Amino acid sequence: MRSWHFTRNGLREDPVDFDTLRGLARDGRLDPARDLVWSHPMKDWAPAGSIDGLFAAPSDPPMPTTDAAGPVIASGPVAGEDGDRVISVADCLKRGLAITLQHFGLILLVGLLFLGISIGAGLLLNPQDPEAAPRDAVDALRRVASHFLSVWLALGLTRIGLNLVDGRRVSPMMLFGEWDKLAKAFVASLLLALICGAGFLLLVVPGIYLLLRFGQFMAAMVDRDLGIRASFARSSEITRGNRLRLLLLVLASLVVLLAGLLALGIGLVLAWPVVWISWLVAYRWMDRGRAAAMGVAS
Repeated sequence: MRSWHFTRNGLREDPVDFDTLRGLARDGRLDPARDLVWSHPMKDWAPAGSIDGLFAAPSDPPMPTTDAAGPVIASGPVAGEDGDRVISVADCLKRGLAITLQHFGLILLVGLLFLGISIGAGLLLNPQDPEAAPRDAVDALRRVASHFLSVWLALGLTRIGLNLVDGRRVSPMMLFGEWDKLAKAFVASLLLALICGAGFLLLVVPGIYLLLRFGQFMAAMVDRDLGIRASFARSSEITRGNRLRLLLLVLASLVVLLAGLLALGIGLVLAWPVVWISWLVAYRWMDRGRAAAMGVAS
């Protein structure tokens, strides 16, 4: 029997058969646009609403009704209902600070683990031997290995941060738990670097725009287990209408980090986690709305 994997509210559920999946759709427990499904031999995850036979065929739209004392009233979504997904920079930073203070011990442990591995790997992959002759091939392999490690740790940090924002269980070992996404995240990070690099060569502004548009690809990849193309598409979708605010969040993050640096450098111990979590709060806000980002039951 063919198994169907699916997500609900951004969380991956256990696989079910098609009849069960269709029952979830019939009961309104699947969102046709935001929830994703996948089954072999599909190449990538797809919106639930794009699967033939999953949702009932739409019936004819109801006829508009009129009120004798007023204009025509038609059924349909309320205008501006997506306004809940427009982020507030101040609220993202406040939420980031609150989460950091609440879980500071755990975050500090994860940070020390991250730094220890990064520094150790840097010394191992880039030994400082002035007498060693330069070897281009070896140096290239070291750079690739270093980037693989950076992407792997970034995936783990993203998972930990998203779980903190969502109020879910967190363990330092989650830093190493995203192996299955490493290859596609590695390729996607190189693609983003090439795209944005070309944009920066074109008077800088296009590069900034592209980075703001596609910079949420890793969070989307970790959160929804998306492929390369789908994660870029998801980032582009959720940042629409938020890119100026994301630029303001960049500037605000720099101010927070500068303040931490001015506090004898010690303040960076708090500033870095606040900025890190604030960006994942922003992602969750754009992805699911303000209530999910703020930890408010919807």
